[in-house]
Amino acid sequence: RQPLGRRDRRVDPDAAEQRPEPAANLVRLAGLYLRRHHYRRSFAGFLCQKPADKIKTKNKEKENIMMKKITAILLALAMVFALAACSSGTTASEPKSDAQQSTAGDSAPTEEAASNDYTIGVFTKDGTIAFWRYCMQGAKAAGERLGVTVKEYAPQSYTDVAGQITMIEDAIQSGVDAICVAACDSTAILPALEKAHEAGIVVICFNTRVPDFQYSSTFVGVDNVEASRAVVAKYLEEVNYTCNMAVIEGDPAGQQNIDRTQCLYEFAEQYEGVNLVAIQPGYANREQSMTVMENILQSTDDIDVVWAISDVAALGAAQAIEASGRDIPIICIDGTPEGAAACLDGRIYYTYDQSPLDQGGIAVECAVKEWRDAGRVLSHRRYHRQRREREGLPGHLLSGI
Repeated sequence: RQPLGRRDRRVDPDAAEQRPEPAANLVRLAGLYLRRHHYRRSFAGFLCQKPADKIKTKNKEKENIMMKKITAILLALAMVFALAACSSGTTASEPKSDAQQSTAGDSAPTEEAASNDYTIGVFTKDGTIAFWRYCMQGAKAAGERLGVTVKEYAPQSYTDVAGQITMIEDAIQSGVDAICVAACDSTAILPALEKAHEAGIVVICFNTRVPDFQYSSTFVGVDNVEASRAVVAKYLEEVNYTCNMAVIEGDPAGQQNIDRTQCLYEFAEQYEGVNLVAIQPGYANREQSMTVMENILQSTDDIDVVWAISDVAALGAAQAIEASGRDIPIICIDGTPEGAAACLDGRIYYTYDQSPLDQGGIAVECAVKEWRDAGRVLSHRRYHRQRREREGLPGHLLSGI
């Protein structure tokens, strides 16, 4: 069996797309593997256990060998000290010459030394929304556990595509080693990610796919199409595929919104009883979603269910519905602690748990793994970048590395 983490175990970019598993499932599988591996080692150790008398004999032989080794080491040390006393050369306390110091300073860093100085930029879609705060919490926890630096980058809102792209370009200039990004716009962000790849920066996409970016073998997150389909299908089964549905989407141009709303149109086309009576964007913002829901309630009387892009949008819609005195179930996607609590108290009917803490944490873990797989290249690149900065060399010299 090949060890985990080898390059030959990565997904072949030319192969058919594989259906990703939810981040939570990945964590459970990893835990299962570790537990199974631990039990196997314990069991193997039990089978190889020797009788007590053989163990005593073996221990006595080890003690004799150890005593011989200690004696040899002491004799060798005595000879070294005797030679040192007769020598007239320089001692270890003398300072190095300028040439020696220059040679030591220019030596390329080891992989371990570079890992301590490894910086990962984590780019979310919004710095205030609860879901992304949980993603960052998981990312920073993973960074502390792995001994790397995690820097947070967050635009003003989901729609601040230009702001996110500018942040990525700034991070490239600052010399981050990896980028973990949840793209606000999967099309507009493509040139910035390609620029990061050309600079030798590891790129990990999480939460939202960037389909046209070809230089990343890893995506961390749930399949947004299947996650939404699971929630909607569960509800439609209960109502026999007959309902009037109001839709509070996110950013209509965003890849996540396109993926999550796809099944709504498919179900409406497939079943005559499924009607989409209102579709308005709330941009995954609680206040905006509450306002949108108020407008829908005023313009539409016959609503059986509300589909919301996220827990945050669902909670905003729930406020508007409660204020109107009506009782309309809400289904959504995210699985934040607030969303789970709203399910328990009845404000949300269904939500899909996509484990925001795990998404951020696993994205950082994957970035570190990608870097370790190419550790020599990145260490070499970091060495030349530091040398270029020290000697004032132009940046284009790095392009040949």
